[in-house]
Amino acid sequence: MSPAPALHEKPVQGKPAPAQTGYTRAVLALGSNLGARNETLSEAVADLVDRPEVRLLAVSPIFQTKAVGGPAGQPDFLNMVISVETSLAPLDLLRHCQSVENKHHRVREVHWGPRTLDVDVVVYG
Repeated sequence: MSPAPALHEKPVQGKPAPAQTGYTRAVLALGSNLGARNETLSEAVADLVDRPEVRLLAVSPIFQTKAVGGPAGQPDFLNMVISVETSLAPLDLLRHCQSVENKHHRVREVHWGPRTLDVDVVVYG
């Protein structure tokens, strides 16, 4: 497995720091091993920050890993992380992430099975 990529800070012009706005920083991990993986990840980032309550701060490079812990023979995953600031409460952010997964046809039939999109809240606050 490749080491976690560094986030490349992208200045967000015209947006005050989270401490001044009531926004909380969060890190989201995205992965895909089915379908048009690159396209899915790009669209998912756009979908995640399409709400005014979620603002994009930084994006990692995309990296490829073997599927671990699930059924044998799965395609490799493409993975990335993003840093955001959000005014959503933790469970509301999780629900938003799951709605983006659903938009990209995520199904939960096999534990750790292949998926079009996986979005995890890695850090909140």
